[in-house]
Amino acid sequence: MKNPKTRHYILTILLAFLLPVYQKGVPIIIVLLLVNWISLGRKALHLSDLKSNITLQLLLAFYLWHVLGLLWSNNLDFGLFDLEIKSSFLLLPMVFAAFGRFKVRRFERVLKVYLLGCGTAIFVGVINSIWSYKFGEGQFLDFYDHNITPILHISYFAMYLNLGLVICFYLIIRNETNFYSWRNISLIVLSFVFALATFLSTSRNGFLALIFILLIVSAYAIIRYRKWLLGISIVLIMWIVASSFLKDINSGKASFHGLDQIGKVMNREEVDKDEGESTAVRVLIWTSTWNLIKENPILGVGTGDIKDGLMDDYKLSQYSEPYRKNYNSHNQYLQSFAALGIIGLLLLLSMFAYPAFVALQKTNYLYLMFIINVAVSCLTESILEVQAGVVFFVFFSVLFAPILNASESRKLSFKT
Repeated sequence: MKNPKTRHYILTILLAFLLPVYQKGVPIIIVLLLVNWISLGRKALHLSDLKSNITLQLLLAFYLWHVLGLLWSNNLDFGLFDLEIKSSFLLLPMVFAAFGRFKVRRFERVLKVYLLGCGTAIFVGVINSIWSYKFGEGQFLDFYDHNITPILHISYFAMYLNLGLVICFYLIIRNETNFYSWRNISLIVLSFVFALATFLSTSRNGFLALIFILLIVSAYAIIRYRKWLLGISIVLIMWIVASSFLKDINSGKASFHGLDQIGKVMNREEVDKDEGESTAVRVLIWTSTWNLIKENPILGVGTGDIKDGLMDDYKLSQYSEPYRKNYNSHNQYLQSFAALGIIGLLLLLSMFAYPAFVALQKTNYLYLMFIINVAVSCLTESILEVQAGVVFFVFFSVLFAPILNASESRKLSFKT
């Protein structure tokens, strides 16, 4: 295979599949993408797409600000580790800009392979639950929480599946003229599977993002008079509500995804500070991050010192479990604000706000709902502090962003 562009396309497909299925293989594919990019020689530096694409420039700026954040950091070891985790912000925009955007057919093939990866991840979760029950490690039909997602953390699993749901809607709409086809029927069934698996993951931010996505799709259906799409959205919502009742009956609890625990914090009730997964304790962790922000609002504590700063405040506040497990802020907005000050926060918000605005302007709802999905997920997770979140966000950003500036943008919008 002598053509670097063909190799780039095949590696992109592999990355799309491995993201939800096998995270340990993701760095290997990124390295191969980088090696293939270097094989271009001087052509590797022809980054015309990067020069004309503000979205890609914002990704680079976010990373470079983290590099500068080392200047006011004492813990350089953690700072360099953080830069390694976030290296996709630097590498993928340059690699994908050098090869240019994919044509519509190849672009959609990457999306379909990603759906295959998500479906594979769910299948692995179901097998894991059955296996656990068979060997006495779980209850019958216990497909909740980590049982349904042994590969990924529940929040990232839900975020991945929410994008899968959006892609299903996108592909269905693109084939609306031949709606009653086996392909569309398969996509509709898959959308139900993704919605159910997202709920079963018990991820609060994933569930919230799912509701946002369904509301947007429903509104679009009403505006565009696509009654079948509205019907699918309504049935999906009913499907999730029914799943909620089944979950509560099965568990014997009245708690709805743990959201009731937030009321404890709001009402200043006593919270178990030794509980590591409690929603209420997560809110308390945010107060530790806010303490750092108040002390360093302009530049933050630095790329390398954010971890030490949080650990010191956890210890002072006697948050034993967050301290023992070295928890980050569990909120990307607070995390970036505390680490890199107001500029870091503005860069983060810009990475979401600018492409969302352009996508809305060009009716590219696929990209818009991807941004909403990640932005909502950032409310309760520090998505861009771990590989599963960084590569997911950057990969689809560099995949979607060039389309907004391309002549194919209209073809790839939800409008037909």
